Amino acid sequence: MNHPAYGARQPRRRTRRTAGLALCVAAITAVVACTPPPAADWTAVGGSVTSSGTPPIAVTQVNASGDPVVATVSGSTLSVSTWTGSSWAKLGAKLNTGTSPWVMQGGMALDATGSPIVAWTDGGSGYVARWSGSAWQAVGAPVANVFDEDLYIASATPLTIGYLRSTGVPPAGRQLIVASWTGSAWTTLAPRVLPNYTVGYPLSVTLDESGNPIVAWQGLRATGGSGDWDLVVERYSGGAWSQLGGVLNVNPLWGASGAEVQAAAGTITVSWIETAFRQPFFTYVKQWTGTGWQQLGGAVGQTIGSPYATLVVDGFGRPIVASQVNNTDLAVQTWDGSGWVAVGGIPNPVADGTPLGPFSLGRSGSTLALSWIGPPGSGYAVYVSRLVMSSGQA
Repeated sequence: MNHPAYGARQPRRRTRRTAGLALCVAAITAVVACTPPPAADWTAVGGSVTSSGTPPIAVTQVNASGDPVVATVSGSTLSVSTWTGSSWAKLGAKLNTGTSPWVMQGGMALDATGSPIVAWTDGGSGYVARWSGSAWQAVGAPVANVFDEDLYIASATPLTIGYLRSTGVPPAGRQLIVASWTGSAWTTLAPRVLPNYTVGYPLSVTLDESGNPIVAWQGLRATGGSGDWDLVVERYSGGAWSQLGGVLNVNPLWGASGAEVQAAAGTITVSWIETAFRQPFFTYVKQWTGTGWQQLGGAVGQTIGSPYATLVVDGFGRPIVASQVNNTDLAVQTWDGSGWVAVGGIPNPVADGTPLGPFSLGRSGSTLALSWIGPPGSGYAVYVSRLVMSSGQA
């Protein structure tokens, strides 16, 4: 598949403190301005999760015990592994029956019991499966006509998915679908045709704290050139979709992609990557103030060859972003109210050579886990590092 911003299709989509909690408000309507919590450092979680002759895909979450759970596509196999405390253990057999599985960042979530739910595509159809504790169980029938692998889990509770359905020629033939599982079937909202664009791509789908769907998507302007892509966020409420503020792109002539939208602790936060032809990749973050989008500092990361970043939001609404910042190492940074500061040191201590994307960052309570792809000499491998913050956080 081709990605509109930079050619090859890229897979898309959490710190701790008790002292000074009065500095932060858990539910807010403006941009967070909090002193970041003190951090320990990153440690490797075992050896590689999986290896492959071709670059694999990894999507990472953290369970309530602080153990990473990682969905990987390695070759033609989609599987899920969890850290047992001493080793990586696969959960059951592979999930896919086809030969071309693809999982997006945002394609795995953990339910209230900590069991993983995975959404993936294979051959133009979408699939959702839930771990029962002993085996993978399909959730509903395959989802037909999923366009460009765009299938996401917006929420594990209630189980809600978002995807782009292809029914014909764009723009009318490309419809954003948000569907919730009733226990026996998927119920869908009114399809959303992404407006005023020759083609549009949803990049991330989530639910806000009132259960309203939010989607970040980009569209190619009908009157624009090949780089005139707009990044837009919309919310479904009261039976209708409405745009939140204006276009998010910092440079409206550049492609904006790799977006992730998170709704947590009273905030709506979006991270994305911008680039122009033969230019570096820049990672940006904005938060919704209730009336408009406020950019948090300048570019979080700038690299030549790594169009990847990943976002989580902590319990106080602070964004935490992992990106490659110097073409060699990964960096995890959080917003302290006036600038981006490091969370721990370099989180890729075990990879040989330059860490590769996609990167995936997960959070549960005080624990962060970050996965990336490292070339171990021959072939490729998925590695995970973990950081536990130094004091409690809601």
